[in-house]
Amino acid sequence: MIFLRGKNSGGAPNPIPIGFVADPDAPNSYTDWVANRNDPYLRGWVVTNRAGIKNAGQPGDVIISWFKPLDESFDEPDYTNEVYIMVVNGLTDPTGTAADCLQEIKLNFAFPSGLTGVDMLDPGTGQVQTQPLPLVSARRQLVLDLNGGDAVLFKFSDGAPFVGVTPIPARLDFQMQGGAPTISIRGAAGSRYQLEAAFSVPATNWTTLTNLLLPSSPYLFRDATVVNSSGRFYRATGTAD
Repeated sequence: MIFLRGKNSGGAPNPIPIGFVADPDAPNSYTDWVANRNDPYLRGWVVTNRAGIKNAGQPGDVIISWFKPLDESFDEPDYTNEVYIMVVNGLTDPTGTAADCLQEIKLNFAFPSGLTGVDMLDPGTGQVQTQPLPLVSARRQLVLDLNGGDAVLFKFSDGAPFVGVTPIPARLDFQMQGGAPTISIRGAAGSRYQLEAAFSVPATNWTTLTNLLLPSSPYLFRDATVVNSSGRFYRATGTAD
């Protein structure tokens, strides 16, 4: 956990919480932090009191915490050491609203080739949305606008499932390609879905075609079990991790 040190209304750095120490390279800016220690990509940040209403416009504290699943098997067999990050806007004021303490938090990441975004948990719906990050000065930049006391939880969008989340319902589109049915699956990238088929509806027996970790949305699946078939029906259901 790291505290990005805000300032009081007079411009002096806020006190460091008990149990934390100032970073030797920037003692007035943040608590002890070393690149690559908690995650391999974070390289810097910028915090702005975007509302500019409270604290004389000075930025307040921001808390960044790192987590890993207690059970490694939750990451699926092909993934290990998945890192989850929570960011909290610590600027509050007893005489103002949460919106009065809105802060913009920019996090800059040095992603390797092929990694371009994060999977973010929507606090309102409990679903995961993949958010591509733009390149800004050779860094992938995540911009968070958080009201006072608000938080956000996300992980790097590397294909591993977001632990504990049942995905949003999938939407299917159908077309014929090369004589075989091809299904376009739109859902939550990084979540698990089961694709099933039947020759009539209503159906009591659906045939499972595949269980997949959706790598992208939309994702194309070619049903090679039938050729030039009509009257084939498909459905996709989300499954928990």
